[in-house]
Amino acid sequence: MSADKVRRLLGSLLDDPENEKAWINLEERAISGELQVLGEDLPLMLEESRQMFAERGEAEAVIRVIDVEVELTTDPAAKAKLLWEQI
Repeated sequence: MSADKVRRLLGSLLDDPENEKAWINLEERAISGELQVLGEDLPLMLEESRQMFAERGEAEAVIRVIDVEVELTTDPAAKAKLLWEQI
C-alpha cells in the first residue's frame, strides 16, 4: 500500500471514524506487515491522525490508532509509551 493510499484511508477515517470497513483494512494491513514498507512516513501519519481524533474527542478512534501504532512498533520503549497513552 502506498503512502498516498494510507493518507486517503486515514482521511476517510477522519471523515467517518465509525467506518468499520476502513478500520479493518488499516488493521489488517498493519498486522500483515504491509505498512512497514512506508518507513518513517507512517508513524508521522498515524500520530497526526491520532492527535486530530483526540482534539475532536474521538476516544475510540484514538485507541484504534494506538493499536495500529503498537502493532507496527518494534521498539519496546515506544510500545510501552503508546500503551501508557491508552490508560
